[in-house]
Amino acid sequence: MKLLILFLLSTIMFAQTNSSVSDSSSVRKPFSSGDVEISFLGGYARTTYETTYSYSYPNPHEATSKSSINVIDLGGNIGFYVAKGFSIEPEFQFSYFWGESNSDLIYSIIGNLSYTYLLPESKSAVFIRAGYGTSNGVPVLPPNNLIYKEGADKNSRILNLGIGFKNFLTENILLRTELGYTSYSYSDDKKTYGITGYKTSYSFVKVLVGLSFLF
Repeated sequence: MKLLILFLLSTIMFAQTNSSVSDSSSVRKPFSSGDVEISFLGGYARTTYETTYSYSYPNPHEATSKSSINVIDLGGNIGFYVAKGFSIEPEFQFSYFWGESNSDLIYSIIGNLSYTYLLPESKSAVFIRAGYGTSNGVPVLPPNNLIYKEGADKNSRILNLGIGFKNFLTENILLRTELGYTSYSYSDDKKTYGITGYKTSYSFVKVLVGLSFLF
């Protein structure tokens, strides 16, 4: 609920719905086929980590552990408009961690499909997006410098959702606010010490604010 309130307040504070966009047929409308939108975002995220273990001893049963932390979320994406309002937004993220015994590269790749609707007689637009991807780990940014690395032959599945507003500050610069959800999930059937398998998930619920540049 706190995340939703913060999201709505940031949207109301910065919205510029009193300025109109020209409806002239000779003027190219924003968010049209061929446009490119580059966004840089940052904000607050609540991360929940949950693991469910399946046991065979002393009798078949499951046990779940769960914890949550607050983190800073930073990122960006690029959108390619393929039709009016519809854009493809690939996301790539790379993190490198090192230690005394090992070092490795963590990557994530997400393919998003987004729809942006420019409100009539307004310089504000609403958007919704959804995507699916894969990652070989889960990066969690400062102040909690936790990075979870999967096994060499395992990848996490990523579900990404977002809804928000875009407000034109200039002809090509927009203020973007987004309420987002990203889930990393991973499972393994490795048998050891009575454990027959386990399922792990990281869920990020986040409020993001940033700038978009429309070309």
